[in-house]
This record gives sequence, C-alpha cells and structure tokens, in this order.
Amino acid sequence: MSRTDAVTLVDKIHISIALCLMIAAFSALLSWHLCEREKIALSRTVDISLLVTAALFITFKVMISATVISR
Repeated sequence: MSRTDAVTLVDKIHISIALCLMIAAFSALLSWHLCEREKIALSRTVDISLLVTAALFITFKVMISATVISR
C-alpha cells in the first residue's frame, strides 16, 4: 500500500464520523446534565441540536456515497 501525505477520502470519512460521534456524545451528556438540574427547556434545545447533527451526518454520508458511486 502506498503512503500519502494528503488527506484521502477515507481519512475524511473517518474524521467526519469521529467528529459526529464526539458531538453526539457531548450533546447527550449535556442534555442529561441539564435534565438532572431540571432545566428541561434547555435540555430539549440540546436534544434538537443532536437531531440536527444526526441529519447533517446522514446528509454528509449521502454526499460522500454519491461521490464514490459517480466515479
């Protein structure tokens, strides 16, 4: 296998997955913390941001898949 200094498509996919997982984990912990402190409205706002992150991840995944398929 050849070695490259450039960021490849596989690297971009792995980075995006790791980033989305970190955001999701942080959002879940923050939402749980706010819920425990009885700040339910703020907790729901964080939950909505978690849904937006999931939607962005799915969109990103579809765009990458479309790029790979079109080649």
